[in-house]
Amino acid sequence: MKVLLISDQPLTACAFQTLLQHCDCNATMQTASRLGEGMRMLSKANPAFKLALLDIDTLGAGRMHGAALLRRLWPEVPLTVIASSENDEDLVRSIDIGVMGYLPKTACTQTLAHALHRMLAGHL
Repeated sequence: MKVLLISDQPLTACAFQTLLQHCDCNATMQTASRLGEGMRMLSKANPAFKLALLDIDTLGAGRMHGAALLRRLWPEVPLTVIASSENDEDLVRSIDIGVMGYLPKTACTQTLAHALHRMLAGHL
């Protein structure tokens, strides 16, 4: 299964790659450093991505605007938002647009790994 991570932060990409390796879920991660690059990858993906992770702090993502755009164009790809804060407004907005998860970067590694494992297992 394929996972797409859209983040312009190398540390975030490395951390989620490591988390994915520890999930024992036979998944591979592809990364995009800009929203537009991620959108191109989504449009060309065959087979489709099983999960997309969007760091809403990525340049060009427009915080929740980027998430809303991805949900509208690829509703069949589950989307999870990664955020640098636990801002209630972003959390509520993400629920409103239909994202499947909201992962604050402040969460501990064990919590993030557990959430990622559940998402990849289809527990939405």
